[in-house]
Amino acid sequence: MISYRKPMRNRPLDLPDGAPMFFMPASKAEMHDERCVTYAWLSQRKLFGEVYRRLLPESFEAMTHEGGVMVGSFIRSADVVTGLAFPGDIDVLIIPYEKNELVLSDVLAIEIKIIRATFAKQGKSPNEFGFSQAKGLLAAGFPYVAVGHLIVSDTSPADAWQEVGMTTIINADEGTCTPLQTVWHDMLPVNLLRRSHGRLRSNCPDSRIGHFSAYPGDADLWFPQGVQATLNPLASRSVMDGVYAYYQSNYRNFLWTRCYPPVGSSGASGGVPDEHSRQMLDKMCRDFSLRKKGGELE
Repeated sequence: MISYRKPMRNRPLDLPDGAPMFFMPASKAEMHDERCVTYAWLSQRKLFGEVYRRLLPESFEAMTHEGGVMVGSFIRSADVVTGLAFPGDIDVLIIPYEKNELVLSDVLAIEIKIIRATFAKQGKSPNEFGFSQAKGLLAAGFPYVAVGHLIVSDTSPADAWQEVGMTTIINADEGTCTPLQTVWHDMLPVNLLRRSHGRLRSNCPDSRIGHFSAYPGDADLWFPQGVQATLNPLASRSVMDGVYAYYQSNYRNFLWTRCYPPVGSSGASGGVPDEHSRQMLDKMCRDFSLRKKGGELE
C-alpha cells in the first residue's frame, strides 16, 4: 500500500516527568480490570515499545527522532467507523506520525484480553482469545490488526525460584559489563508468557492478525513475545479517514509517545499540567461510567 498521510493539526499535551498518565478507581485496579491492566501496559513506555516493535517492525525501525505514535484507548468503534457494532470498542488504537503528518496507512487496532494467573493455576487463559473481535476489525478495513494478552499474577514461593545468569552494566557507552554471575530469581512471568503466546500461536485463525503476550505491572521488564501483523488487503481509505477525523476531534485523549527522547532534552522534571488532569479525569469517567465529584472519581 502507498503511504497515506494527512497533516496533524493538533497534538496532545507533552507530559513532563512525574505527570500522571491515567487515573482509575482503586477498586477496579485491585480487581485487575481490563482497562486498568491496559493502562499499566501503556504507561510502561519501554514495554509498550517492545510490543510495538514486534507487531509492526518495519514501521518501528523506520521511525526517526521526529516520529512516534499517538495512542488511544477504549474507543467506541462506531465513533471511528460509522455503523460498526462488532467489536463495540477498539481497545487500543495506535496512529504513527512523522514530523507533522499522521501515517494513516500504518494504523494499528488492538483487541486486549487479560490473563489473571496464579502460581497454582499457571495454565489459566482468557474466556475468549479475542480473535473474533480482531476479525471484525479486519473486515471493517483497519490497515493492521492485532490481539494482545496482558498477564497479571501473584509471585512464586521461594523454593520455586530458578537459577539464572545475571550481569551488571559498568559503562553503557562502551558496552562493558561485569562477568556473568548466578542468582536466584522468580521466573514465573517468563513461564506465563511462553504458555500464553503458545496458545495464541496455536489458535490464531488468520495470518494477517498480529498477536502478543506481555507482563505489565512488575518492577522488572519482562520482554514480550509476539508475531507481527501483516497488511490487511481490505484496508479501507474511508476507515483511515474515520481514524483521522476521530483523532482531530479527540486528540486530547491520546498519549503522545515519541520513539526517541527530544533532541537536546535534559530529562528535567516539570509540573503536572492542570489541563491534562482535567482531560484524563473526564476520560476515566467515560471509560468506567463514573461520575466526577469535586475533581475526583465517585
